[in-house]
Amino acid sequence: MIERDIQLTEGGVKVKNNLVPDQKGFRLYYPTYLVKCGIEAIIEDSVTKRFTAAELRVWNFLSRNQSYVYAKRDNHTTLMMLWLVGLIVRYVIFLPCRLVVFISSVLFTWILGAVARKLPPSRFKNWLSTEGIQAAVRLNLCSFSAVIRFHNRFVCLTN
Repeated sequence: MIERDIQLTEGGVKVKNNLVPDQKGFRLYYPTYLVKCGIEAIIEDSVTKRFTAAELRVWNFLSRNQSYVYAKRDNHTTLMMLWLVGLIVRYVIFLPCRLVVFISSVLFTWILGAVARKLPPSRFKNWLSTEGIQAAVRLNLCSFSAVIRFHNRFVCLTN
């Protein structure tokens, strides 16, 4: 029999005297006893003990369906080749492309900011400061696969 520190009964919560001293006030560790009691109640639930988990034949959940074409044991090499192709495409093709886009967009943003700062006040400087920087930031975020939606034509900064 497990000896519990705290018992939840119909009459309320019964706590052992050595856990909570007779001092008034709240201590930060008091709720941990209730959390422990709740976890014990979940673990030792009488309903869940009546059920047993079915033994799975395979570890891959996609393979539980027999109609899954690559789930058969003789297609292990096919799955391995598909995984290798995905690995090569991801790290040999996509990653360098994203790095090139990211580095060029950071340089583009920096150059646009420097040019816009040096120009005298004009319509072109205003356009470059708004539309140009916005396009550069869009290009910068595309390297992270960001989806950007503008709901109005103004740039709004919020906290």
